[in-house]
Amino acid sequence: MRQFFEAVANGRLFELGSTCKEEALCSLAQRLRDNLEVAHEADFVAEIRRREQEFNTGIGCGVAVPHLRALCEDGPVYCVLGWSGAGIDYGAPDGEPVHLIVMYYIPDAQRNAYLREIAALVKLLMKRDVAGCLVQVRDLGAMHAFLMGLGNGCH
Repeated sequence: MRQFFEAVANGRLFELGSTCKEEALCSLAQRLRDNLEVAHEADFVAEIRRREQEFNTGIGCGVAVPHLRALCEDGPVYCVLGWSGAGIDYGAPDGEPVHLIVMYYIPDAQRNAYLREIAALVKLLMKRDVAGCLVQVRDLGAMHAFLMGLGNGCH
């Protein structure tokens, strides 16, 4: 989960101003593009919308993991996170609102790294009562501290 915790530590955790799934995804896709500063890539917003229409990326436990595949071959997996205190009706399999969206950018050569990252995230979610904690967090600073605590093995 290196990229996940790197994003939290490096200020790529953003408060989502909308409880609308579409607006939240668009806002986060724009943040992803702005942080990456990648030239000549496809429209991130359109790509995220297309992928989400094909497959809902809500994984349960208050978390969603939308992603887009990069047009480039090389480079690291990269992510940004969006937090919603109110929660977003995301259509997740457990029917619960999503409070944390982890949006990934995946260069073609990094597919396996991405799969390892997601597997570790799911394992962490299953091991701890992350969903219960996500509902209780009231501000972005507290969410940052909570996520950093997960990375340190405590919360």
